[in-house]
Amino acid sequence: MTLSMQIKGHKALTANMRKKHAQLKDRKTVNSNAVVVVDRWIQENFQTQGANVGGWKPLSDSTKFGTSSRSTLLGLSSKRVSRGGESAKILQDTGALRLKWNHIVSDKEATIESLAKSKDGFYYGMAHNEGGKNNKPPKRQILPDPRMVWPELALVYRKFLKKAIK
Repeated sequence: MTLSMQIKGHKALTANMRKKHAQLKDRKTVNSNAVVVVDRWIQENFQTQGANVGGWKPLSDSTKFGTSSRSTLLGLSSKRVSRGGESAKILQDTGALRLKWNHIVSDKEATIESLAKSKDGFYYGMAHNEGGKNNKPPKRQILPDPRMVWPELALVYRKFLKKAIK
């Protein structure tokens, strides 16, 4: 006795699986969308002076009303400049830190990094984000903790997966 089986539609099924595999590997667009979610969070956090993390430590009176040289921290001219009094916005007097974010996106990664640095190569974004030695500069969290953006990122990736395996 011989048992014989024939699988119908094997070629179509194989072709469909290859197509879905290719769609799942093409993650550049979804990774780009993920970076936009994080960048939007960062920009909103700047605009609201840290509201996403409970607010940033206020500027000291000497910072608001005095003059201070930004050259050490920002690598700018050594000319002394006013900080703007009561209307001074925290970490926004030049916009260098808020605006210098690099997006690195490919099929394999979604990265956002701060490029803001002084002339001597000091990346001051992390110093503000983590707080410096002796609380100088004070911690003013710029980057989100993963739990702060994960719900929105999960939606972005869930939508991608749903479309790819549909």
